[in-house]
Amino acid sequence: MKAFRLATLSFSRHRFSTFITVLAIALSVAASGILYRVYKTSEARFDSLATGSDALIGAKAGGIEMVLNALGGEGEYPAFFPYTLFQTLQAQTVLTFPTEGRVAPAKLKSATPLLIFAIYENARVIGTDETFLQSRSQRASYALESGTWAKSAGEVTLGSEIAALKGLKVGDTISVAPWVGGEPIRVEHPLKVSGVLARTKTQWDRTLFSSITEAHSVLERYEPLFRARSIWGAKVLNFALINVEPENFESLQSLINQRSVAQIVRVQDVSKQLRDLGGVGADLGLLVTSFVLILGALAVVSTLATRFEGMSAQIAVLRAIGYRKRELVQWLLWEGLFLASSGILAGACLDGLLFPHFLKLVGQTIGAGINADIGLLESAPIWIAATCATLLAVLIPAVRITRQKVHDALRGF
Repeated sequence: MKAFRLATLSFSRHRFSTFITVLAIALSVAASGILYRVYKTSEARFDSLATGSDALIGAKAGGIEMVLNALGGEGEYPAFFPYTLFQTLQAQTVLTFPTEGRVAPAKLKSATPLLIFAIYENARVIGTDETFLQSRSQRASYALESGTWAKSAGEVTLGSEIAALKGLKVGDTISVAPWVGGEPIRVEHPLKVSGVLARTKTQWDRTLFSSITEAHSVLERYEPLFRARSIWGAKVLNFALINVEPENFESLQSLINQRSVAQIVRVQDVSKQLRDLGGVGADLGLLVTSFVLILGALAVVSTLATRFEGMSAQIAVLRAIGYRKRELVQWLLWEGLFLASSGILAGACLDGLLFPHFLKLVGQTIGAGINADIGLLESAPIWIAATCATLLAVLIPAVRITRQKVHDALRGF
């Protein structure tokens, strides 16, 4: 216990040096932890995209903007395209053009309408139909955890996360705020829970689903609020999820993009672009995090080296009165552990306090919203690295102790 006792006394007596060292560790840990959690948040953004469909139809806009809005729940209220276009594609109706004659749409495996019409606790309420359950391009389809799909007026199916967070079950009634653009309307619109969607590990877990009829009825009620953005009245959609054979995509893309007010994008291609763009920024952020941590470690090494250099005479006296080298090295390791734990504790507190504010500043850029769930414990790798860096920093004075010549150190005293 001699080494532990020496470490305790040294830690408490050298207050200014201790404060500077702990502050350097704390700032390094806090900055690195915040940047690392932002990196993890950016990674989680892509993992939560509901990318099960082959293609996505929406009003003409950037493909990335469409995918993030429809499948990631990000951004402002999206633009409209006419519901009749969706019905034409769904029914495989032959179209007639003055210059090209009759054109038949490409055969679709499935088509699912999506129309946002309300907000519930910052989560979107979307009007759709039962084809949503088969909207994934893989063999497996979405399933219900309980109850039935919302078909009738006034019914809603909950995403699994919404149901769990709010403690809702089949038969409960909730109130949503109609939303047709801008701020949600401060009116309570009641919906009865008819079912709960099984967990998908995507944005759909944080979404509520009602019938397309319910969505159109809400839009009809508040049509004057968006009349300037829709020449088709309330019979519109925001998006449509499309599953189509790869060989039929180009003809469908030509028909929609060149001959309508809408646009279709291949989800897989846009998702790859997103990951490529986001990956560069995320890797750069991880590199900056590493640099911050290394700079903090170097500051700690410098501080500790100076701290123990000034204690060389004290260490020599301890050697002279019988302390062994092993005990003194243990003392330095204990003191390094005290410094690391104190700095990490302070840094973790700063990380926890500042991260939410930092996330608000960069949230729009990295897509952090209701799906951002990166807790403080995600910074644990930073804490481990800081502990190792501090203990390694102690090795420099420890090596000097093993090479110290007691008589030379005490000469002149």
